[in-house]
Amino acid sequence: MYIVGAETAKIGRVRFWAERGLIHWEDAKDNSYGTQTVASFLHKINAFSEMMGNSLRKSKDREWLGDDNLAQQIRNFIDDGAAIAKQAQVQGMPSDPSAVRDLARRRPASVVMPSSLASF
Repeated sequence: MYIVGAETAKIGRVRFWAERGLIHWEDAKDNSYGTQTVASFLHKINAFSEMMGNSLRKSKDREWLGDDNLAQQIRNFIDDGAAIAKQAQVQGMPSDPSAVRDLARRRPASVVMPSSLASF
């Protein structure tokens, strides 16, 4: 699945994006897919941030990073993930009646026309 014009965050083979007020994710290994709330996604981003902060404070624990590539990938995920969470919050939660009305208003309308009137 490709999302044109949407902001995404990627960590390893898992990609995250905001849609309709939820965070959607897709794993490239087995094409599994799921959704989660903004709060649970922010909880995961916070865990990554604390993990990076704790490992950088203690030089002996920095060995788990292996190389700077993984550390940079995690930093990028934290930054991109925060932007995606903000985007999902702006979209509004699916349970919010005003967000549901807005989504219905933006949905394209289709009009069924009988074949007898199609000749005009």
